[in-house]
Amino acid sequence: MLITRHPGGLDGLENGARVGTSSLRRAAQIRRARPDLNIVPMRGNVDTRIARLHEGRAEATLLAAAGLNRLERAPEHAERLDPVMFCPAPCQGAIGIECRAGDTPTQNAIAPLNDPATRTAILAERAML
Repeated sequence: MLITRHPGGLDGLENGARVGTSSLRRAAQIRRARPDLNIVPMRGNVDTRIARLHEGRAEATLLAAAGLNRLERAPEHAERLDPVMFCPAPCQGAIGIECRAGDTPTQNAIAPLNDPATRTAILAERAML
């Protein structure tokens, strides 16, 4: 999702507008769509990035739709980007659980949380990447 300070989405950003992201993949996708935009480093959680927009550090930032949905957040000026032009990162929306190697009781406790279809999709997406 492209989150902007003002309405208009990607097409509404002025020539030379700053887009905050520290993701090389997202930066490359933005540059392909709008080579005139300037990429500025921006890290942080959803609230931090939105606050940085309001502070004027950038005119836009990119956030994962899966994360916004999980947090039930709908920023005021949000545009869902075309997945053909902005291919989502592999495994978006999947939640991973880790535990210590050799911790059999914990491994047994979390084993029922594994969804075989999701695991297959994740492995296929990672292999494609």
